[in-house]
Amino acid sequence: MCRSASPLNRNLAVGNAPDVSPGSSTGTDNSWDLGGDWPLAGTDPSAVTGPRAADGSVPASDFLRPASGVDVGARL
Repeated sequence: MCRSASPLNRNLAVGNAPDVSPGSSTGTDNSWDLGGDWPLAGTDPSAVTGPRAADGSVPASDFLRPASGVDVGARL
């Protein structure tokens, strides 16, 4: 990211040290902007490795979503 001005929005970093080195990138509502700990609601990868919906999409799940319900990170 040190050579990119990419926007970083609503990303989730868990157990990283340091959380992020954004360089010239900008961002908002990321877990490192909000602070605190980020326990996860689910870590079972079967939601993304299992069968897909008829339209090819990944079924909704709590995989890698914050246990607190805060809207940070990818929605699968």
